[in-house]
Amino acid sequence: MRFPCFLLSANGDIMAIKDEIRSEREKIKGQGAKAHLSYFWDYYKIPFFIVIAAAAVIIYMISFYASKKQVFFTAVFLNTDSGDTEAENKISSDFSRAIGIDGDKKKAVIDMSMQERPGDNSSTQALAVSTKLSSLSDGKKLDCAVMDSYNFKTYAMSGIFSDLRNAMSEKELKNYDGRIYYIDGAELNNETFIDNDKVKKTDSLQEAEKKDSKKNFILPDPAEMKKPIPVGIVVEDSAVIKENDLYKESVPVFGIGRTRKDTKNAKAFLSFLDKGK
Repeated sequence: MRFPCFLLSANGDIMAIKDEIRSEREKIKGQGAKAHLSYFWDYYKIPFFIVIAAAAVIIYMISFYASKKQVFFTAVFLNTDSGDTEAENKISSDFSRAIGIDGDKKKAVIDMSMQERPGDNSSTQALAVSTKLSSLSDGKKLDCAVMDSYNFKTYAMSGIFSDLRNAMSEKELKNYDGRIYYIDGAELNNETFIDNDKVKKTDSLQEAEKKDSKKNFILPDPAEMKKPIPVGIVVEDSAVIKENDLYKESVPVFGIGRTRKDTKNAKAFLSFLDKGK
């Protein structure tokens, strides 16, 4: 069996190639489909496979981008007790449905993968969490977050959460009286959020975990602060959080991402957490 199209040297005679191809075609005239298929295979199988491979790649890319959902909302749940992919998907679909979003076209990202031990600011895991949250915040992708109370205060002091007076109207904020979590602006760190690993944490791990437990939680009193700033809403009684057993040992606090200008979806999510479906 010969392969004249592929074995000729670079200096081969092009006319000789054409003559040989013409000669081979003449030989298979009238010899039926099998001879034609054999000729095609001998001379064109490599170009054929290249075309098939290219077509497969194009079809895959079209299918991939056509089916890719646009992310319209991102929420992080830090230190959940039982959060998993099933809970993430359920909350995502329920929230999208509650606010009238087509889940086939747009997606709400609910991330429950992050765990950070209260009081830990040096382990690899803690630094990984800080880096991921920093990336979301700096990229203006973090709509809101729910955290155990100890870590919520730590991250609030580093500037990740918005002053709720900038995100809500006075009337909206008043609806959460008795649940508003304040920090003292007079004690705020000068560090930016990206330098969160530099935030001072004086509590030992044992002291931090003790403070973080539900039985020891005390809602900060703005009357005792020099410059009270409302940055969070306690969501301990949230229908969604209770249904999914997300925070059984600590008190969860909700905050709105500081770098997100449009807070509509974050506020809708807070309402969804309270009411459920």
